[in-house]
Amino acid sequence: MPRIRHLPVLLLAVVAVCCSSCGKADNRKPTFIVSGKVLDGTKPLANVAVVFHPVGEDGPKPRGKTDADGAFSLTTYDTADGAPAGEYRVTLELWLAGRPDEGPSNRLPAKLAKPESSGLQTTISTGSNDLTPFNVKK
Repeated sequence: MPRIRHLPVLLLAVVAVCCSSCGKADNRKPTFIVSGKVLDGTKPLANVAVVFHPVGEDGPKPRGKTDADGAFSLTTYDTADGAPAGEYRVTLELWLAGRPDEGPSNRLPAKLAKPESSGLQTTISTGSNDLTPFNVKK
């Protein structure tokens, strides 16, 4: 008989776990593949952190990191899943270590690290998005 007394508590716990795991995917917006490049003139910039900030709304901030060719793809929820459609301000940061006794510092102009001052903006549309390269001066 003591086992039956614990059955309602066990069932309630199972229902709570199921409900909490189901709700996570419901808040996801559809994403669309996004790729682009970051250049300094004609030279590709590697290891640049690229973040897309949605304009006029709170929402996920898709992000990526450039490879040796300056190319990046965006991730919002799952690796390289892209970004929701909409208008974005873009920030760029290149964190590198200097001397051994110093921590890393951003090697790009400080204004590029803030969505209000970067001057970089783009629109993501439904379907695949191959963006015009972002050209920055170090």
